This record gives sequence, structure tokens and C-alpha cells, in this order.
Amino acid sequence: MIQANELRIGNYVIYNNIVTKVYSIQSPTPTFNSRFNNKFIIDLFEGAGIVTATIEEVKPIPLTEQWLIDFGFVSNPYNDEYFLPNKLILDINKMKGRLEIHWKHVELKHVHQLQNLYFALTGIELNKQ
Repeated sequence: MIQANELRIGNYVIYNNIVTKVYSIQSPTPTFNSRFNNKFIIDLFEGAGIVTATIEEVKPIPLTEQWLIDFGFVSNPYNDEYFLPNKLILDINKMKGRLEIHWKHVELKHVHQLQNLYFALTGIELNKQ
């Protein structure tokens, strides 16, 4: 489960089994709609419109090699790395069918974690190319 303080506007998440992006995050407040009462509310881009969900309805996306490629990372199989030229190098460890992705000894498990790290380091949003 994702915590609201882990998300930023623009993060990719899963809602109703569809990959979507966070549009806004609202703090819990009492509402007349019991579905949203005292819960973090996340507005998401979905198709041509915006839908509203609770934080409990949003799921993290596992970070995979395909996501790295979609973000523009390039593989360096000789050093077990993926890198964005002049930006960021991630260490890759494949053990027993499990993929571990690290940046300076910090394991990244989800797409939004990589997006947040990249933004913190560069001030630029990391989006699919």
C-alpha cells in the first residue's frame, strides 16, 4: 500500500488495474460522501478525464527493467547497471528470478520511488518517453 506522503503530482500509480498519473492529493477532511470521509483523496488522470479515489484504492507499480527502458534508461550489462546519460546510474542485481534495483545502497521497489528520487536529484520530472 502507498502512503500519501510518498506520492507527488505526476507519479505513476495503478487504479482499477490501469496505470495512471496523480493529478492532485488532498488531505483528509470530513465530507458528505462516506467513501471519502477522513481519507486522503487522490485525483488521477484517466483517459480524457480526472477521477477521484482514496489512497487505499491506489496501488504502487513494481519497478521493472521495462519501466527503466520506458523512462529512457540504457542498459550496461557489463556493469549490471542502467543509466540515464549524465544523470543517474542504477545498480541492477538479478538473483533467483528477483530483480533488485539500487541507487547508492537504497533499494527502489516502485516506479513512484524512482520518480521521486530523480526529481529530488535533478529537479526534473521523470516521465515515460
